[in-house]
Amino acid sequence: MPANSIHNPHAATKRSGFTLIEVIATISVLAITLTLASRIIFTSMDGYAASATASRLVASISTGLEVAATHLRDLPASSENDGSPDITSISSTSINWGNSGSLRLHNGALELTPDEPSAHAQVLISNVTSLSILPLDATANALSLPLSGSPARQTRQIQISITAEQHGLSRTLRTRVFTRCAAAPGSGS
Repeated sequence: MPANSIHNPHAATKRSGFTLIEVIATISVLAITLTLASRIIFTSMDGYAASATASRLVASISTGLEVAATHLRDLPASSENDGSPDITSISSTSINWGNSGSLRLHNGALELTPDEPSAHAQVLISNVTSLSILPLDATANALSLPLSGSPARQTRQIQISITAEQHGLSRTLRTRVFTRCAAAPGSGS
């Protein structure tokens, strides 16, 4: 028997599978890749959720301010027929008009009570952290607070700034309302 025909157990043979080391290395690379990809996806999802929450919060504040502005814009005229609105008192967090109308911060909510018989307070905005009401006269100069009676009726513009919070996000919006002073009943206008 020739020497080269002896079977060498260490000679290279044709393999038909993967070694355990190759499988472990492949799984490790896939795990790292999937971990990085999932972080990117979850970061994007968190950003989208925060953006959606901020949009809903701004929409809520904006809608509430628009309702408040509509009521303040159409305040009735005082009974003195001097073109002034029938505002009875103003503080930094509330404004009262007529017999029972009010806009105020109460228990973390902006509440509006129309000046109508048996009217109930309506929550315009929830989760309010700050409300600032600033009355301005006809020349847009700020009036000193608090005001009541005749000095309150000098108000021609009302600036409202409101901050609300939702899910850890806080947004502030402000608006300025020009009162139109609807004609007082029986004034002939």
